[in-house]
Amino acid sequence: MSTYLNVPEPLELFAKQTSTDFYVDKTLMISDLMFHVSNFNYDSLCLTRPNGFGKSMMAQTVAAFFTKGQDSSAVFSKLNISKTKIFDYINSKNVFFIDMSHAVADALTCDDFLVNLCSAMLDDLHNAFPSTRNDFAGRYSNSPETGDRPHMSPQAALLMHKLVDALKASSEKFIFIVDEWDAPFGRPFMSEGYKLVYLHFLNHLFKEQRYIYFTYFTGMQPIPKTESSLLNNFEEFVLWKNAPFCTFFGFTESEVSDLHKRYKKLLESSGKFLKVSLLDLKRWYGGYKTPLGVSMYNPMSVMSALSNNSTSDFSALPGKTSQVLRI
Repeated sequence: MSTYLNVPEPLELFAKQTSTDFYVDKTLMISDLMFHVSNFNYDSLCLTRPNGFGKSMMAQTVAAFFTKGQDSSAVFSKLNISKTKIFDYINSKNVFFIDMSHAVADALTCDDFLVNLCSAMLDDLHNAFPSTRNDFAGRYSNSPETGDRPHMSPQAALLMHKLVDALKASSEKFIFIVDEWDAPFGRPFMSEGYKLVYLHFLNHLFKEQRYIYFTYFTGMQPIPKTESSLLNNFEEFVLWKNAPFCTFFGFTESEVSDLHKRYKKLLESSGKFLKVSLLDLKRWYGGYKTPLGVSMYNPMSVMSALSNNSTSDFSALPGKTSQVLRI
């Protein structure tokens, strides 16, 4: 069974969300995404936002829609994306879905993390495309570590090169969805030097490679600017500043109003009363306006307030600023 390639988890998680009475349909994000990929050659995107605004759920949505691994048409045929021409793309691509917070979870060192990640991706490729099993080991030499900064170990470097060559040898174009791309920065072993090693790894794998259909990063932090221009091919969308995609991450005022009506109806059918008003939700969770002037609410907080029938600080922690890479 695959670890990252065409895995069933994104569809399973997405289908679970859509089966509830309170799902808010954001699938037109896929149409906007394809518009930018097709018309502006945005084949490398990084979307950043604080916790609680649906970044991971949207990453799962995109993976579930495009993957060849499962038939997701029954789920998406009921949603807004089915009314667009983009629906023709459903289940048409090979998708790597990597949640970096999970990928790095059991690693004790940066090299453990990179070796395990490359090995799993290689195994997935070899199983899906047997022709990629060629041994490229003899093509690479490893120089000893020099200078002040940490370097990638010979084993990790070798696996990284083998992975890139195997991806090229497949003659396929893949979608890479990397959720929480910046999660490794929070690990204790990720010194400033190893954060740079990680960026070099991502750069080698995702910068201007012919096997990429598009790459989609999510995280809390934008990609750091470095002297060596690592990952400068990525188009950055800071979702409280940039107009494209901003209304797909968070609830609009009309969506909150609709959810409030649904919850009120549900409680009244059980002889209960919804104590939380729309004004309460706006005061507590109507946190900001998009560049287009649309009021946006934190989805996690709104759903928690309605389900608990009370207002409180349900917002997710914004993360540690100390995790930001300084170069």
